[in-house]
Amino acid sequence: VARAVRPRWAPDSTMGVGEEALGAHLASEGWSLKPGVLAHFGEREDLASARNALLDTDLRRVGEPIVRAGDAYLAGPVVLQVVAVRDISRPARDSRDPSGGASAFGNGRTKGSGAARTSSTKTKSSRMLRVELTDGDARLVAVEHEPLRFVKDEASVPPGSKVLVPKDVVVRKVNGVLLLRGDDEFVPLGGRVASLFRDWERARARRGRDDTSDENSAGKDAPAYRPYDPGDA
Repeated sequence: VARAVRPRWAPDSTMGVGEEALGAHLASEGWSLKPGVLAHFGEREDLASARNALLDTDLRRVGEPIVRAGDAYLAGPVVLQVVAVRDISRPARDSRDPSGGASAFGNGRTKGSGAARTSSTKTKSSRMLRVELTDGDARLVAVEHEPLRFVKDEASVPPGSKVLVPKDVVVRKVNGVLLLRGDDEFVPLGGRVASLFRDWERARARRGRDDTSDENSAGKDAPAYRPYDPGDA
């Protein structure tokens, strides 16, 4: 008797974590996924590998919208993806160097040690991160209303990485902006979406080269110095 051949696209029911088990695990954490996504990732060998694969996947491809524009708050649990992060308490040029010391772009430029310590201390105590997030469809803007100690700097939550608003947490909106009141409301989960991370790194490197070019050209167009001569008055 000829044995039926399983189509290559069909999941093997004898392998993988399974759609049902994966769905229950992810729902409890706050993932909202499009139909069919669980079946695909459920073929992974265990929950950890399936979850890690999702962390590295663009939520705009697999996420099911969960955020409603008119809501006055965001209630957890919900997993969101980082779109962009910027420290709005500092000038745009300074925010490119979140360490407050050596340049974030590795071009060898450093500040004086005293200035670096002062800048670093000030950043930790008075920074305000502006975070753009998405559920895969809608975009949200959040600000660091109270210190987020789990987020060292902008570079620690690059575009594509995932964050969690935990269960039983309600993040309030003011004028459409989410106010993040500390680590209990904003938990980085990690993840790296290759295409988004690559574009982000290229943009950082490009800005670093622009900064170097600006420094090298500074003063070149200034008029030549002439000592003061009372006779010229």
